[in-house]
Amino acid sequence: MTTPPIIAATGAVVGTKALQLVLTDAYTSSKAAISKRFRKWREEDQISHLYEHIATVRKVKTIWQIDRELDLLEFYHPTRVEDSRDRRATVSTVDDLPVAGNTLVEGIVGQGKSIFLRYLCSQELYRGKAIPLFFELRRMSQAGNITRSLCERLSSLGFEIDEMDFRELAADGKVILFLDGFDELADEVVPLAIDELERLSDQFPKTRIIVTSRPDNQLAHSPKFRLCRLAPLAGREVDDVILKLTGGDELGHRLVASLKANPGEVQSILTTPLMITLLVITYRAFETLPETLSAFYEHLFEILWSRHDDSKPGYRRKKRVPINDGAVRRVFDAVCFITRKQNALEMQRNKLLEIAAEAIELRQAQCDEAAFIDDIKEITNLLLRDGANYRFIHKSVQEFHAASYIANIRDDRQSLTFYSAMVGQERWRSWKQELLFLRETDTLRFYRYFLIPETSRFCKEYLGGIPHEWRSTPIELICRLMNDCNFTVWIKHGNDYYDGLEYHHFDGSPHGGAFAAAWADYDRAEGEIGDAIGAALTRGSSEFVAAIRDSSPTLVDTGPLGSSLRKEGVEVFKVHVPAAIRSGAMDYCELDRIFTRVIERMLVEYRYAQQYVHGQERAAQILEF
Repeated sequence: MTTPPIIAATGAVVGTKALQLVLTDAYTSSKAAISKRFRKWREEDQISHLYEHIATVRKVKTIWQIDRELDLLEFYHPTRVEDSRDRRATVSTVDDLPVAGNTLVEGIVGQGKSIFLRYLCSQELYRGKAIPLFFELRRMSQAGNITRSLCERLSSLGFEIDEMDFRELAADGKVILFLDGFDELADEVVPLAIDELERLSDQFPKTRIIVTSRPDNQLAHSPKFRLCRLAPLAGREVDDVILKLTGGDELGHRLVASLKANPGEVQSILTTPLMITLLVITYRAFETLPETLSAFYEHLFEILWSRHDDSKPGYRRKKRVPINDGAVRRVFDAVCFITRKQNALEMQRNKLLEIAAEAIELRQAQCDEAAFIDDIKEITNLLLRDGANYRFIHKSVQEFHAASYIANIRDDRQSLTFYSAMVGQERWRSWKQELLFLRETDTLRFYRYFLIPETSRFCKEYLGGIPHEWRSTPIELICRLMNDCNFTVWIKHGNDYYDGLEYHHFDGSPHGGAFAAAWADYDRAEGEIGDAIGAALTRGSSEFVAAIRDSSPTLVDTGPLGSSLRKEGVEVFKVHVPAAIRSGAMDYCELDRIFTRVIERMLVEYRYAQQYVHGQERAAQILEF
């Protein structure tokens, strides 16, 4: 399906006129020093050129259609978003978001964060309120300088603009920023980026900023951004996405029927557009239903590597590399691991060739690195050329194949080196998705070298050792575990109740992989932990508000926040969770229930891991002579 030409033409006319309104308004209100540049922007051909550039935000390559760009409107499915109070809304424009002001939109792997943000940006193009600017944060030309990067991007397209011009537009609310992929920033850049985003929030309250990221990101702790999350797909939505991807053909209807006839584990993981897309790809090839995320990716490389050949009977594409398909896969695994270790999702060709050469040497393959990279790019499109750079089509592809590299290491001593580096409170967070894959694909060594030592470390540090049972969690332990956790509360003047409350996401990750995994498992099994914690925060609203308004130093660690978050007739406070627990403003009994069940779940997994490892060791002993 393609966008009809008459609709595309009509959209261009409407979008161009909307931009003209914004630029005319900016021109009439601008200072003389920069009005000349705005006058040039208002010329008809320049406005058309600017429209065409912004409209390209809708053009994307996907795993589903890798050989050409698609207009995202051809496959976009309406997205539902939920806030920290579980209010859900189907979002068509930024005004539909369930939170106001600057917004952080979180979503898990493959949930369509980038597509959603591109869609919102494209819709703003027709509203005539502000110039929508979409920017991928990984492209920042200077560490932490988002404003300069945006100006350089516009200037490269022929729209001369400096930081002073940008500030003029932003001060008057004539731009709206769509910043994609906060989680893809290098660790050393994150504090600088947060500082600039908070400065922009303070300096330009009329300009809205919308950022996307995976969960467990530091921006979620900023009081300048309201948090909301993409809601998982469910029920009829899954069928709708399948039928939209397949154009409603026979295969699509057969797959929908197969899912209804075989309700099993696979349905529990069909919560994101990526998972459904991968299901359609693998079902088209095998007409079977894979059961896990790893099973999807395990087949994906094989399908993409051979599908051009399979689509043409009797045809065999000539590949540049003289090695067999298994060797190609092993080299690609190594490329993904090396790039992940270097935190490189995008790189220039020379750098990629260096990495490919190292991977070929590691795998003792006999092929040319340039030929290998060109084959991967042209045949599978798992690597895409983007201007002068190369990037993976999706971060999860890189993560799965990096995990595959570890899972296929034969020497236990080498795999022990990797897993041992993950035990602790810091490094594992950067490799969380790989560890989730390894839990399925390298189960014995995952348990033996990571989960058992990591659980033992947590229990020794927080529980005084491995307990036989766990019935209650002391208040001081809860405070210790939530030491870095805050929430923001909006209180109306002259009233004894709070107007709004935002809980800043806590997922257990600061305390290591075993506790965080148990927290996530409990959250999936029992429902949103955040909602339960939010309920615990609001026990007895009168006492709660009174305690906050007292601005007790033991409860409110920053007092009222700055004017950038102050609404008319409303005070905004940032509250430290442990202080709120100790003061009695939070419901300890509810928190005790949550943490006790999470720790119980962690201990159950620990005991299962011990039994699993013991069983595998006994099976190995039977083979000894």
